[in-house]
Amino acid sequence: MIEIKNLSWKAGHRTILENINLLIEDNDFIAIVGPNGAGKSTLLKLILNMIPMQQGNILINNIQNNIYLKNHPIAYLPQKEEIDSGFPIKVIDLVLLGRMFYKKLIKRFTKEDYEIALKNIDLVGIIHLKDKYIGSLSGGEFQRMLLARALSTESTYIFLDEPEAGVDKTGVNNFFKLLKLLNQQGKTIITISHDLHMLSDYCTSLVCLNKTLHCHSQPKLLTAKELHNTFGENFHLINKEY
Repeated sequence: MIEIKNLSWKAGHRTILENINLLIEDNDFIAIVGPNGAGKSTLLKLILNMIPMQQGNILINNIQNNIYLKNHPIAYLPQKEEIDSGFPIKVIDLVLLGRMFYKKLIKRFTKEDYEIALKNIDLVGIIHLKDKYIGSLSGGEFQRMLLARALSTESTYIFLDEPEAGVDKTGVNNFFKLLKLLNQQGKTIITISHDLHMLSDYCTSLVCLNKTLHCHSQPKLLTAKELHNTFGENFHLINKEY
């Protein structure tokens, strides 16, 4: 369980987040949605203790998040542009980095580490690419590799920052089907995304964020008013075709 209480955050004099209160239950599949600059990535990074808190409190399993993260690994998929795809490293070696939390000083990876990495590469469907350099992967393959690295942490929680970026529609659907399967197997998933139609098929609830929290609801129960409050007057609903 992740509990966010009275969270506010500023960049200089500009308010990025204001009075956020949110409860994420175990085994939720949450999508954080909102326009560019809404504070979505900032919220994720605050939960993960990647940037310093200013006001408020974040608890993970009733433990202060910075203390929890010192003792438990967390699976995190950053935005694709944060990873140098030109770096000469093979898929298996990058996925093994998910085991770094368990390494003390400079101990080498063990047979168990390799087995866990290979199991997760297979799980995400790219075992045939394990010895390929990461620069040769397509957008969808790249995201699956990052997911395999995240799963190798063996964390209960998976955080993703716009995993659909640079991936075609079919690849995005297949990726979210995989996330849904992981959710059904007990993983708690928190993702930032933009495709509201797709999210309604896979997520248990949406968090509508634009500096403040406008709603936290099941996707199919969102109202047009809540969406307009989140995205502004230029947002238009288009019926999904079946």
